[in-house]
Amino acid sequence: MILADNVSQKWAFEHLKEEAQKLATQMKSTDYLAFWGQYPYRISLIDEGGKVIYDNRLEPASLSNHADREEVKAAIAGNPSYVVRDSTSAHQRLLYYAVYLPSYHLVLRVCMSQRAIYAAGFWILGYVAAVMLLALLLSALVARYLTRSIIAPLNSLESLESKSFKPPYSELFVFFDKIIAQKKKIKKASKIIARQERQFQAISQNISEGIVLLDEHKKILSFNDKALMMLPHLRAGAVVGENSAREAGEIASEFGAPKMQNLDSSKNNARDKNSADTITDTIADTEGIFASIDFSSAKAQAQDIQIQGCDIEMIALPVLGKSKAKAFVVLLLDRSEKIQNQRLRREFSANVTHELKTPLSTIMASSEMMKQGMIAQGDIAAFSGKIYEKCKRLLDIINDILKLSFFDEGGVLEKSRVCLKESAQKALNALSPLITQKRIQVRLNAQDDENLAIFGVPNLIEDMLYNLCENAIKYNHEGGKLEVSIYKMRESGARNFGVRESDMRVFGARESGVQEIDKILPAPFVKIAGKNASQIAPKSTSKSTGLQAFGAHNKNSTKICIHIKDDGIGIPLDEQEKVFERFYRVDKSRSKKLGGTGLGLSIIKHIALYHGAQILLKSEEGKGCEVVIIFDAED
Repeated sequence: MILADNVSQKWAFEHLKEEAQKLATQMKSTDYLAFWGQYPYRISLIDEGGKVIYDNRLEPASLSNHADREEVKAAIAGNPSYVVRDSTSAHQRLLYYAVYLPSYHLVLRVCMSQRAIYAAGFWILGYVAAVMLLALLLSALVARYLTRSIIAPLNSLESLESKSFKPPYSELFVFFDKIIAQKKKIKKASKIIARQERQFQAISQNISEGIVLLDEHKKILSFNDKALMMLPHLRAGAVVGENSAREAGEIASEFGAPKMQNLDSSKNNARDKNSADTITDTIADTEGIFASIDFSSAKAQAQDIQIQGCDIEMIALPVLGKSKAKAFVVLLLDRSEKIQNQRLRREFSANVTHELKTPLSTIMASSEMMKQGMIAQGDIAAFSGKIYEKCKRLLDIINDILKLSFFDEGGVLEKSRVCLKESAQKALNALSPLITQKRIQVRLNAQDDENLAIFGVPNLIEDMLYNLCENAIKYNHEGGKLEVSIYKMRESGARNFGVRESDMRVFGARESGVQEIDKILPAPFVKIAGKNASQIAPKSTSKSTGLQAFGAHNKNSTKICIHIKDDGIGIPLDEQEKVFERFYRVDKSRSKKLGGTGLGLSIIKHIALYHGAQILLKSEEGKGCEVVIIFDAED
């Protein structure tokens, strides 16, 4: 602004000088005074004594003597000058220029107001700004053109690694040499990193332990599929302990949002709330697991935790930097099977001890009484029979234990073609005395079809059928019914360890061949055991008759089923999961009375697993029991 003011003031003085020269020239004409009356600037003529003889704005008589005015004195002295001062007559600040005219012995003075100067200054400022803006615009256009002309050869370059590559400017030869060398190093390092990453992924995805990588800021970098199975809410990029409540709340809110209203809305709302709470707790538990790691420690850390009911050993291994851990590799080791096996071994040892101790005690007591002569001669036969029965029971228990030991140790037997109808007939023939004793009505439904055969161990299949039929007879009412059916089953997409009503249809054998039967196996299943499986799925909470299932059920379009059905005492729903455990009895007094070892169903389970079969159990207390064994059809 100051610069503009100085420039405009200088311009004003020069302008006044030019105007004074024009006015002096105009005085040669006779009508110059008429012209001056319309002039835009104030003009005064002053004689050598300082008297104002003409003024185009004011009456000369009203003006005082100007002999003391600085510009007048300077002009008379022959030094035309510029003066800025406040005018007493015009009452404003004016700029004056005065020049002496010797021909007329007068001083010609021209003045203009400072407001006019400011107006001129702003005009000049706008003019300068416009010029600068135009210059800037032109500079930008020129710079853009020059930049494009310089960059164009660089953009048109071929690959840096091409043999025909040549820098467009000689000054860039050294620069491009360094770039090419650096690019080769980066490419080589990228290949090494990619190879190492593939190796790490291959290793981590094929080990049985869960792996989670955390950086020093508690951020989850990576994890394998096993870790995701254990912790379904793992997310790469999540930071342990941050935003967990908000994210859990959002997911729980979305999960719990009602989608329809019905008459039982209160129950639905309660169920949705419980489900949402479960998700929130699961997310919080997921982050809480890693939050227990001391990230400031440079030592390995280990602790036992529980995840969704499974016993997990968590080991955090630090990746050390110069002075502290830069990251942590967290291993999640599932110890559930190990702990379960330890528990089963302890229970098995205790049960074996108990089962062997009872008959041995009876044998010892009876033998002691006979040794001491405390038994009458007529009772010796009865006591001998009791000793024989207990010895036979001991032998049965030992034989069953040996069978289970064979399966536990992963024993292998030679397999061959097994006709299931023949095996079932042999089992029923062996049980004919017991069938006759209890007057059981037995029916075997099976066609004389060579295709009703599997690839297995004949003796094991016969033992399995014998034990199943024996249980169906022993735990049946007198005069009850036993039906053994062998048929083919076709499935579309049946799932391991469970068949859904929409996925599986059961077919039976009739005179006309393989036809669909009306009954469809119900849906609820519980995975009890199976090939390559160690986890137990959530139990069904249904109070209706359930269908329990276990076994390695391989997906195949055609299956062969053995369906054993009785109308005996049945098995309570809450006991069905446990009946295949070793030495487990639903009614211990009845089982002891009937002479079972408590290992029969456990042996059946292991035989099924050995043959890759699946067992379905359906029972209702007081209404009988159904067992379905599903084999892959013989190739």
